[in-house]
Amino acid sequence: MCGITPLLLLAGLAVGRATPAPSLIGAPLPAGYVANRNFTPELSSVYRDEGRQISVALRPGNYTFLVMARDARTGRTLWKFHGQGTASVDARLAGQGAVMVTVITTGAITRSQALLLDARTGRVRRKGLFTLEGVRDGKALFMQYDEAPPSAAFLADPNVLLGEVMQVRTGRTLTRNLPIPTRPGCGPLKTLKVGSNMQAFRMNDRQQLVATRQDRCATFQATFDWWKVALPAPKIESSAS
Repeated sequence: MCGITPLLLLAGLAVGRATPAPSLIGAPLPAGYVANRNFTPELSSVYRDEGRQISVALRPGNYTFLVMARDARTGRTLWKFHGQGTASVDARLAGQGAVMVTVITTGAITRSQALLLDARTGRVRRKGLFTLEGVRDGKALFMQYDEAPPSAAFLADPNVLLGEVMQVRTGRTLTRNLPIPTRPGCGPLKTLKVGSNMQAFRMNDRQQLVATRQDRCATFQATFDWWKVALPAPKIESSAS
């Protein structure tokens, strides 16, 4: 997601091109709920996870959502998860045994929150302010993010990226946080803030995590092969930008 907040991504659902969603298996949705028909390849409304169909439905005017899993063959409902706000599920975790839900709630302040559910039971594995940035080799990269207005200045620490690499199927944390070393003789690091991304990182087309930093010597990029365990030191490359 290249450092874009869930709030911006979900806002895009309302203005993006509508795409017909796959048909729901089993009984009709509960009264008042409708499937979210606008989605991107990442933020979806219906997808398959092994023998399950994972779907999200909204209740317009009441600002509630329903995430559920049904048996993909029989249509039998396996579990339901209700919540407040507008939600979408992330199809990048299809087949991994977990469901990533991004929730937007509106009021005096619009807020976003993430939930990671177990695809087999609907149990909440993780809840908080985080984004799913990458999925590779059965592992997922989750990064912390700040709300707007900023309330967690620690996210701007230039020496570490706050996040977690998880073995998705088991829920086991493989790597917690990603340190960025200082360069010999170049002094302390400085974070170059980009838009609303407090941690100043992006994902490149090879699914690597790239953080741009500055010291006395120059601006440079630290590139992480985050899916490797144990985590190797980042590759440091000078950058003119």
